[in-house]
Order: sequence, then structure tokens, then C-alpha cells
Amino acid sequence: MSSKNVVTIGRLIQKCLKEAYFLPQKPSSYSKGYRFLNDRKYWVYDCPPSPLFFDRLLSPFRHLPAAGNEVPIIMECKPESYLQHHWKQWLPAFPSVVIKSLDEGLQDDVPVVTTAALQGIPKQKHSVHPDVLYELQLKSSILNVGVPYPRHMDTNAISYPCAVKADMSTGGRGSWLVKNEGEMSATLRQIKEMCNWRGGIVFQEFIPGVKEVPSFQFHLHKSGELFWVGTTSGDLMDFPGLLEQWTGTSKMNMNTSCKKSSLYQLKITFKSGATLAWSHLRF
Repeated sequence: MSSKNVVTIGRLIQKCLKEAYFLPQKPSSYSKGYRFLNDRKYWVYDCPPSPLFFDRLLSPFRHLPAAGNEVPIIMECKPESYLQHHWKQWLPAFPSVVIKSLDEGLQDDVPVVTTAALQGIPKQKHSVHPDVLYELQLKSSILNVGVPYPRHMDTNAISYPCAVKADMSTGGRGSWLVKNEGEMSATLRQIKEMCNWRGGIVFQEFIPGVKEVPSFQFHLHKSGELFWVGTTSGDLMDFPGLLEQWTGTSKMNMNTSCKKSSLYQLKITFKSGATLAWSHLRF
């Protein structure tokens, strides 16, 4: 594998922005003391929250092995040298990542590419306006995309079983299968009273008999161009973190049209030639 044919996160970003930073840390609305706490706007359902070391270290570190050196990374903590050596050993074609401190990256006028809207960063520093990014990542916004989706139900016309979802969630939290009115009352009480959720709630038709859940990963450029990264696939209980060569291409309509948009950073991942590397960005 040659470094000439790898596609890094930085290379994808650079196609839209000549100069930028990439901030791989995700927000939380429940992790007190976390730098990127969204407690006033851009709510994210992650109740109960992950440990601070996960949000500050483990989660953002997933992006670094194939981030490349085209765009500097800004984050709270830098990986130890032995960890960077390990990444280089397994992904030798990818150049070593360039990391700057958060304070350094937030002092200038260089835009910051984020995985989500962050309350703690000025709007003008976001590469995509945070209001736009947040709205586009809401589960309820899929109604406006024009793709197939499970039927959404009004609160006055719910049939059981149904799926109840926080409109924005992360880490596998914020989704429930509700089978009757009693479970619905208990679930809503947990969401609104116990977790004090202030965002929206989506009620979806439950589709039985699902054996496999393919998730198609794309990078959407500012021009509207789609870069197909690969496909994650798993059952309802076990979703792997590997992007794989998908053999079901014939089942997928690849003639996807995309309107020009200011949004170009939804689910940044990476690939190298025909070998698809690891990523974990799902909303």
C-alpha cells in the first residue's frame, strides 16, 4: 500500500477548505466538567454519560490513525508516543498526525471541522454553521431528505410496538423498543424526568424481522459531491466498528443526487485503496 493512494480525513477536508483544523471530540449534554458540554443548546442524549477519559481520549483517538497530516488535529489530550508508533506499525502508508492544543487552535481565524455542533466554540469558528449542522443530524430531519425510512407517528396516533428515540443521541443511547402504553409512560418518564431531556422525541414504526443492519458511510463535500467510503454491517445487538467491502452494491441505488449545500462534514471516515480502515462516527 502506497501513501499516494490513501485517502485521509485531512485530504477529504482539504478538498473543501484550503486551511482548517479537525476537532474529533464529540459533545455531551450530561458529562459535567467536560470541555464540550452542550447544556444550553445543541442537546445530545448521552444519559448516563461516558467517563471523561472516554470523551477526552478514547473516542477522539479513533480518528487519529488515518487522519493524515494535511489538516492539524486540535484536542484536549495528545496520544502517547507508543500509541502513535502502534498506529504507524499497522497503517504505515498513513502519515503521522499533526496535533495542536485546543487553546492554540481556537485563537486564530482558521475554521474548525467538527463531528457535531459544539456550544463551546464560537459559531464563526465552525466550518459549518452549528445551527445547520445540528438540524441536519437530527433524526427527525430525515423526513426532509427524500429517502426511505420507518413511518413516523404522531403522539396521538401511536401503535405498538414502536421505537422511541431521542432526536439526537450518541453512544448507543437514546433508543427504546416500547410494546405497550405502560412501557411508553415509563420510557417517557425516564427521558423527560430522570434525564431531563430538553430535545425532541421521535416515535417510529417498529419493523420486525430485521436480520442485518447495513450502514452506508459517505463523505459529503461542499460542492455536493459524494465520496463513498464503505459499509458497516451488523445485527441489531452487535454493530462492529469496521468498514468492510460490501458485496451488495447491486441492491443500492448509487445514482444519489445531492443538492449543493454548505454542509460537507457529516460522517468523516477514511479509506486506503480497496482496504477500508476503522472509523466510528454514527448519529
